[in-house]
Amino acid sequence: MVGITPGQSDEEHPEQRSKEYDTVSDVNATFLDTEVLPIVEDRWNITPDPARRCTLGGSSGGIAAFSVAWFRPDLFGCVISWVGSFTNVSAAAPFPSSFEGP
Repeated sequence: MVGITPGQSDEEHPEQRSKEYDTVSDVNATFLDTEVLPIVEDRWNITPDPARRCTLGGSSGGIAAFSVAWFRPDLFGCVISWVGSFTNVSAAAPFPSSFEGP
């Protein structure tokens, strides 16, 4: 398991949690694909099989985890969303009502 801290906020860099986590887009998936997975794959022997990879998160992290798997099922085939905030929060846009995928 790889955990990623959401970072710190201060006066110069105010908290952007809702914008970063609740926005329905491929931004988090792209970050994992281009920044995180290459480092992890260089250091550890992990499976490339998306059916054996899972993304997870709680609350706003739950919708972020779902977004990752929604937009990049070629990377993650499993989601654990613990009390995911699937509401239209400030910066969030709702997912389509069908389950046909992107």
